[in-house]
Amino acid sequence: MCFSNFIRPTCVSLHILLAASYLVLLVVWACNIEHARVYTPDQSASVSTHIALVSQAIIVVCHVI
Repeated sequence: MCFSNFIRPTCVSLHILLAASYLVLLVVWACNIEHARVYTPDQSASVSTHIALVSQAIIVVCHVI
């Protein structure tokens, strides 16, 4: 199996993923979804924990794939 046979589908897949993430960001920006959630000072302590958990979950999923 030639190495280039592996690289091309990988590059195309990554490009599609990048385009999809830009599309999601555009929709979030256009609909002002980021303004829909407001955190009170009591909730702010747990926000960083939730962000870290979601980030770690994404990293784990990406490494598994």
